[in-house]
Amino acid sequence: MPKPKPPAPKPANDTPAKPASASVWPSAKVGPGGVRFEMPALAAADRWMVMKGSAMGSEHTTDWQHMSLDEAKKLVEAGQYAGYMTIGGKTDGCILCKPGGSILGKANGVPPDYHLHLLRTHGLPPAKFSDKFNCGAALRPGRGEGLADTTPHLTLFHSVSPNDLSQGAMGNCWLISSLAAVAEFPKLLTSLSKQQVLDPEGRYDLKLFHPLKEEWVPVTIDDRFPVNGAELKYGRLSKDGELWPIVFEKAFAKMFGGYEQLDGNSPLIALKALTGAVSDQLLNISKEADGSWKCLTPNFKSLTANAGLRPTPWPFGGGTAKKHPEELFELLEDFDDFSCIMAASASEPAGGGQAIAGHSETRGEDGIVYGHAYSLLNVEDDIAGTGIDLVQLRNPWGTGEMTGGWSDHSPLWDRHPKVRDAVGHVAEDDGTFWLSKEDFFRMFDTVEVCLSAEAVAERQKYRDQQATASAERAKSFVVLPQHGMDAAFTEWRFMSVDEAMELVEGHPHKFAGFITQKGNDQGVFVCTQGGQLMGPENGVPAEWTMYMLTNAEERPAKRARSKRPPGAKKSFRPPNQSFGGVLSGLASARKIGSGRKKVLPGIPSPRSTRQQQQQQASMRDTNWLQSVRQGNDLFYHASASHVPPLRVVVHDRRTYTYRPGR
Repeated sequence: MPKPKPPAPKPANDTPAKPASASVWPSAKVGPGGVRFEMPALAAADRWMVMKGSAMGSEHTTDWQHMSLDEAKKLVEAGQYAGYMTIGGKTDGCILCKPGGSILGKANGVPPDYHLHLLRTHGLPPAKFSDKFNCGAALRPGRGEGLADTTPHLTLFHSVSPNDLSQGAMGNCWLISSLAAVAEFPKLLTSLSKQQVLDPEGRYDLKLFHPLKEEWVPVTIDDRFPVNGAELKYGRLSKDGELWPIVFEKAFAKMFGGYEQLDGNSPLIALKALTGAVSDQLLNISKEADGSWKCLTPNFKSLTANAGLRPTPWPFGGGTAKKHPEELFELLEDFDDFSCIMAASASEPAGGGQAIAGHSETRGEDGIVYGHAYSLLNVEDDIAGTGIDLVQLRNPWGTGEMTGGWSDHSPLWDRHPKVRDAVGHVAEDDGTFWLSKEDFFRMFDTVEVCLSAEAVAERQKYRDQQATASAERAKSFVVLPQHGMDAAFTEWRFMSVDEAMELVEGHPHKFAGFITQKGNDQGVFVCTQGGQLMGPENGVPAEWTMYMLTNAEERPAKRARSKRPPGAKKSFRPPNQSFGGVLSGLASARKIGSGRKKVLPGIPSPRSTRQQQQQQASMRDTNWLQSVRQGNDLFYHASASHVPPLRVVVHDRRTYTYRPGR
């Protein structure tokens, strides 16, 4: 008796589904835009599709024909006609349709009892798989149900790009803009789908990073998508006939608990689900009333509620201190050079904006939509050596752009042909536009960032360098247990001890030191010049420790910026490669513009002669202060001068005054 054959090995989870047979999926065609799969040939029983509420224009139709529907089908299959129409369910006759006609629908006033029957030789067969997910009235594209059946070259992925996305009738710009930003890196996006081509059974297996569980989870959906009549209700197919935008939208709807749960949220939660970023690898950078910017990180406690935000140190130094627009622009350049994924939004001003038909958002006079998330695609400075700095954004609606300077038809493009050629400007209403650095910081008040693996590595490198230098930096401070300074000269800052040392040592004319509290590692009290040091006799708690600056010679090492060469490609790698194991060597969009004009931060700025003299005097005074601080109950009074005079009071209340450098 022959032994039974062992079952064929199952493919790994990350292996794309293979076609069942050559007869189902013919060979792929490779062209300039990538791989294009032709639709499979259909069996005779699956070739007829019925489009309800549709008709063909009268110039391409016959009069009413008294014949059976079988006779009409034979005429169409013989090639004499393109199809036929039935009205009100009648079966004793029909209207024959000639080739070349336009298909009309509800928008053209076609009654719902008009049914257009068309013959298709290629397409998807009737689907077998259902995910049981309730998405209301739904149709399956390319399967003869009236949705995208006439779309040429229907496919899952073709040439993935940000322009594939277009927002539908829902306030999910947070998701669409995030998908558009991730679409800059096609391999990252396609790696999240097991299927790389249309599935004959209508099944698509994706994996997303659950924002609350913080683990990769499988999300399986079918190809039923919500519709209004014969039109998609929410997302849209790409212009190339790609299904991936609505496939990912439905996967998010299933993970979040329904399409209605996608109405309003943060781009950061979408970026987390798509990249696997955790904790402070996601940044919310918000503008304050004074025009400065602060750095925050989200804390997701629900998939649908707004995330809580807490202060976090800037990635490459600066603690939690606010940044001015010039500083932030330089940081955004760093993010762009490290291929981080970014989005930006603008809050509605007090005066409100203009209503937009079909949308809940409003628009300003400059065309910017308020409360709306834009993909931030490029940050360019000194383009082509002109000194002009620009930012490129994209509206997830796929239309509607800024109307001010550097808009599509602005005369600035003709005045600066070098800039136009460098960025490859094309005047097209595709939702993508450029604006000046100044306009960006004036119009927008939030930037959200998902750090790439390279940016996280650079941040850790900087922190390691700071830790190595912290021992040397500590020599510039006197540590006084159970001491503090009067409240009028202290300010709470969310920063570490190292960051506080860096801040105080870098600004000795402004800060005298800082205070830490035992058991509280969230921040410190920074002490400004002019305050009075207090000890136990003033009721200072035992948990307090004062770090007083005595030697301002050491300066924190600044991070040298790493500039990506002009024309180099951007390649996003998620910060946690252990999740999913799918994201390496990712390709994508071409970087434009030219070299950075700014001096590398690693090059020290020249100091004035007076500053150097004051610094040297401070060095000579270090030993003296070290000896005086041995007394009990001493306190320190600092004046507002650059290198302050010292008044030291010891326990017997005798006063000693010393002026450094004298």
